[in-house]
Amino acid sequence: MPVADYRWPGELGYSFRDADGRQLYGSGRALALIHSIHRTDLPELAGTELVVASDVHNALLGAHGAPAVFGPQKGAGPDDIAALDEGLEHFVAKMAEAGFADAAALAGHDGAGSASGIGYACLLLGAKQVSGADYFLDLLGFNARKDSCDVVITGEGSIDKQTLSGKLPAAVARRSGSLPIIAVAGRSLLSRERWSELALTRVYTLAEYIDRDSSREPELSAALLQRIGKDIGTSLL
Repeated sequence: MPVADYRWPGELGYSFRDADGRQLYGSGRALALIHSIHRTDLPELAGTELVVASDVHNALLGAHGAPAVFGPQKGAGPDDIAALDEGLEHFVAKMAEAGFADAAALAGHDGAGSASGIGYACLLLGAKQVSGADYFLDLLGFNARKDSCDVVITGEGSIDKQTLSGKLPAAVARRSGSLPIIAVAGRSLLSRERWSELALTRVYTLAEYIDRDSSREPELSAALLQRIGKDIGTSLL
């Protein structure tokens, strides 16, 4: 777990310090080093509605928490995951000491583990949770726009079991009715037999078009997506 080259900011009114009073850097390793939490002037949030748009239902800690579920996706090994989980547990205890009486309860709340724990921070600040997919589909006026479409194309980095739990492609499928739905993704871990669970007509993945990992090569990914777009167009003729 590398140490980031920035300090945890105090813009939301809190800074985190170790046993020697030094402000901690923002990294997973630093979580276990939190000794005290210092409150400064908190921005006035009265009358401000905080909304967390998320489709992740994981809690912050434990077997289904952020480190265990999302850590491996970011390259964390078993030791890293254990350290992150212990660090977050320590962080929750320190937040309770700092005056957040519901800190422990919120750590077990659905969505607390979203965005590596940002969901938990927002819950501590009193944010309201909504479905991220539905929230943005409503902003885009999806229901009205789909009525003039012949086919719907959706996408995600990885189509897998988490997709079935209500992430964007699932929400798009639910709203699309009888329209054909095509998905484009970096990879798909769902077998063809399970496409029907998302009402998908076809799934195109970048992994099918190239042997090497394109996730770290934006220009290559863009070229592959253009090629997939042309193939989709040809298939619809």
